[in-house]
Amino acid sequence: MAVAAPERKVIPGYIYGEEPVRVVRPRPKARVNGSLIVMVLVIFVAGLAVAYYYSQLYTLDYRMDVLERQIGTLEANTQDLNASLTTFSSLSYVEKVATTKLGMVKASGQPELTVSVAPVSTPGPGVSPAPETHVYAVKNPVIEAFYQMVNRFKQKIKNG
Repeated sequence: MAVAAPERKVIPGYIYGEEPVRVVRPRPKARVNGSLIVMVLVIFVAGLAVAYYYSQLYTLDYRMDVLERQIGTLEANTQDLNASLTTFSSLSYVEKVATTKLGMVKASGQPELTVSVAPVSTPGPGVSPAPETHVYAVKNPVIEAFYQMVNRFKQKIKNG
């Protein structure tokens, strides 16, 4: 029995038994359009500008938050200082500091300062008037020193 070969289709221009020849066409060169490059650059620069704008916006927002926190702190300090001012300017506090720290004595019913003045007589011409005499009851050495300093200053003014 004979095996029959399958019928082949005959293609004109084809050489059987060899590899077919491929015709290679050159690829067209990709043309770079100048306007495309410009458009890409413009979009890139616009993106950079937007990024810069947002970075400035976030920086400004951060600074505002910091300043608002500082304002809150300063307002709290102001309230504390106002409370301290009210406390320190009260008469009871001033009296307490004067008696405890400065050594002053609370005024009693008697006068603490006694001044006696000699009677004034009209002296004749060429006679100097009698000096005034003052008697003070001083209990603090600081006040005594101040009193002496003021009297020396008065004497310098009188004497010229």
